[in-house]
Amino acid sequence: VAFVCLFMFLNVKYQRETGWKHQFARIDIVGNLIFIGAIVACLVALTWGGTVYEWSAFHIVVPFVLGFVGLFLWTAFEWTPKLCPEPSFPRKIVSNRTSAAALGLTFIHAIVTYWSYYFLPIYFQAVKGQSPMLSGVDTLPMFAGGLLCALR
Repeated sequence: VAFVCLFMFLNVKYQRETGWKHQFARIDIVGNLIFIGAIVACLVALTWGGTVYEWSAFHIVVPFVLGFVGLFLWTAFEWTPKLCPEPSFPRKIVSNRTSAAALGLTFIHAIVTYWSYYFLPIYFQAVKGQSPMLSGVDTLPMFAGGLLCALR
């Protein structure tokens, strides 16, 4: 019912440019290339660090430095209106405290969630002494039904 009422009574006066040239011009190609390069450099360093090379080796330090410099350049590029008229990440997204806090909390929530996805099976195998298959079986209900069935 609400979905039907939305289309019946919502009156948005938005003039959309439908030409493919205009839509293609809105894509921030340079900004996206800078961002992809910076993220790939950081991921290469994180993947190789401690396994292929020592953490203090230049093979790890140089990609980290290039990745963080690339993220700084990407932010500067995106938030300079003369350089990027249609940014992928506009400054107004984080210009007020509520949006910035929501983005920060979402980031922290994602980190903690993926951290638990990674370490819970290890916990079940190392501490509880379960097999990898039983560890997976016990890990699944924790995410589907909450953390209540963890301690049995």
